[in-house]
Amino acid sequence: LVGIGTTALVSRNIGAGLRDEANAFANQSVTLATLLGVIQLLLLYALAPWFARYCRMTDDAFVITVDFLRIDCFGHMCVCVTLVGCAALRGAGNMKTPLLVFAIMNVVNMVLSASLVYGVGPFPKLGVNGIVTGTVIAQTLGAIITFGVLFSGRYGLRLSLALMRLRWERTSRLLRIGIPAGIDGATMWIGQFLYIGLISNLASPPLGTAYFAAHIIAVRVEAFTYLPATAWAAAVATMIGQALGARDPVRAKRVGIEGAMHGALVAIAVGIGFYIFAEPIFSIMSADPQVAEVGAGPFRFLAL
Repeated sequence: LVGIGTTALVSRNIGAGLRDEANAFANQSVTLATLLGVIQLLLLYALAPWFARYCRMTDDAFVITVDFLRIDCFGHMCVCVTLVGCAALRGAGNMKTPLLVFAIMNVVNMVLSASLVYGVGPFPKLGVNGIVTGTVIAQTLGAIITFGVLFSGRYGLRLSLALMRLRWERTSRLLRIGIPAGIDGATMWIGQFLYIGLISNLASPPLGTAYFAAHIIAVRVEAFTYLPATAWAAAVATMIGQALGARDPVRAKRVGIEGAMHGALVAIAVGIGFYIFAEPIFSIMSADPQVAEVGAGPFRFLAL
């Protein structure tokens, strides 16, 4: 909702040579992201039991799911700030700093989560909650780094309390661009969530559990097709915005076509890999042979 408008307006103003205006939009977007993050935190905390019941979680699984979601929601608030702050940096043409921020987050997440699950060294043994606790700490660190970079002003954008106060003219422009993308994302999310409910009710355990596990594995692994495309999309969005800001629509069109071709080639290559290696992928991701048995066939269809 906020990040798309941020990249578009920051890049356009940078392309037009209006750096102060680009900085003003970056400040407004961080404030909006913070407010939306708080709203998201409160909603997810309150709705966690409903989510667990919707996915047919009972007994220990219900308790684990609710606890997990209620810890996780604090990390989502931080992710809102990180995503939008990095969207502003990308709009200004800085791709390396967001890369560094997310790389640090991922490494910290992996190390801390594993350590907290099993109680490695000085870390307490938290079991399943160790996974989400490590994730939230990493996401909080990412938000702190993003704030630090933007407050420093080292990369052409600088946060200031005066500029962070919401101004309707700029806020409305951010939302006018972002709302269609927000509706797109919400539609996709609602569809996926309804689909999870459908998968959860296909059969009783243990077969139903295998269906659910196979679906979640497929959803996670298929990220190898759309995450590379997202990387090209970030570059393309910045370059198109700067070209339009410089009043060069021909270059903007060329960049869009080139980026789409690159993304398509990556997706095709990964899809072929999914089709060939469907069984090994599920065997690696789950120790339950039934999960691989029910998941590999649909995953090959997904690869197409």
